[in-house]
Amino acid sequence: MNYTVDDQPWLTTAAINYLNNYINKIYNIKILEFGSGGSTLWFAKQANINTIISIEHDPRWLKKVESKLQTLNLSNKNLKRFLLNTPNYFLICNNYPNNFFDIILVDSIQRIKCIENSIRVLRPGGILILDNCENEKYKVIYNLLRNWKLTKTKELIKKNSKTSMHYTDWWIKPD
Repeated sequence: MNYTVDDQPWLTTAAINYLNNYINKIYNIKILEFGSGGSTLWFAKQANINTIISIEHDPRWLKKVESKLQTLNLSNKNLKRFLLNTPNYFLICNNYPNNFFDIILVDSIQRIKCIENSIRVLRPGGILILDNCENEKYKVIYNLLRNWKLTKTKELIKKNSKTSMHYTDWWIKPD
């Protein structure tokens, strides 16, 4: 993997703006992210965030993220990073009570299982974000969350010398 770790999430601009507004309205935010990277750094810079649980399956990528966190003096933030190379890493949700997290970001492998397991731990009114959601296999997620408020976004993004259409959708968990 030749990617570099940005200090911005690899999400659409609309998704980043929505998150920024959300984060500035709520205090002591708890975040669970499946897939670490620019989002981890960006979340760690935000003042209102209390807890970040970042799950990563790739040890080389985690090392790059850790290095960037240290370079930016963000590694002391209330940030827990887990390298879970097990096939069932999404079961980490079993370690948290109902309605624990305010934001859950899914940008990793096994996205369907991550979302299925994280619904219980997202609080009502919380945000569930699915990045790179254009793949047909994710239709099951849209069906599963059909009663949630959905926002769909797409944008032409240039990352690491590549330009491509990028899709980030998010849902708000109903009360």
